[in-house]
Amino acid sequence: MERQSNIIGNYVREKRAAKGLNLPQVAKITGVAPSTISRIEGGEMLPSIPTLLRLSDAVDLDLYALLVELRARAKVVLPEFEDYLREKYGLADEVVAQIAADFHKRRLGNSTAS
Repeated sequence: MERQSNIIGNYVREKRAAKGLNLPQVAKITGVAPSTISRIEGGEMLPSIPTLLRLSDAVDLDLYALLVELRARAKVVLPEFEDYLREKYGLADEVVAQIAADFHKRRLGNSTAS
């Protein structure tokens, strides 16, 4: 199974490349060190939520799409994603709760199958 850090790192790298930006350019936009971005993209580390949000703004990450990608594989739900969904997409608490419930249901379903 692919690690969360690899999924996130690959997604960040793909989005950065699609925007035609190199590491120093993204570092300048975000204020995140190029070495940190490189480690995230290489799957060596998971970004903090603030770092992920800065990267999101710089390279147009769709964090909802990333959450969907992660949800079948994730071991832990990041509560900060719920806040992000509310703020970025203006989702109502009921919708966010439904997404979280669906995430938990799928996660539990996948963990019992393995």
